[in-house]
Amino acid sequence: MSDIPPHCLIVRSRLPHDPRAAGLRADAHALGLTHVTHLEVQDLFFIEGELSPADRRRLAAELLSDPIAQAYEWRSVGSDGVIRFSGNVEVMPVRDLNDDQLLAVSRGHRAALD
Repeated sequence: MSDIPPHCLIVRSRLPHDPRAAGLRADAHALGLTHVTHLEVQDLFFIEGELSPADRRRLAAELLSDPIAQAYEWRSVGSDGVIRFSGNVEVMPVRDLNDDQLLAVSRGHRAALD
């Protein structure tokens, strides 16, 4: 990891009725969580490296968002309410586990397995 603070890009839908959010809200209702009345989906990107304002514009508009259906904004890590994830990601090979082993992993709260 470099000493340069990472850039933070937030991408959200411009659409009045975001289909991703609507689908997830419907899924929440299917789980019995019928009190969920609003759900908003935003994509969050942390990017490291020296980027000029023009580089940031190109990265956001030409690669990481759909300029027709999505809006984006840059935030500063450490301010603007953005905290960088500093935890560890554990990779768990589960492909060869049997049902009992998968249940043990799930019960140990090490992974949410549906």
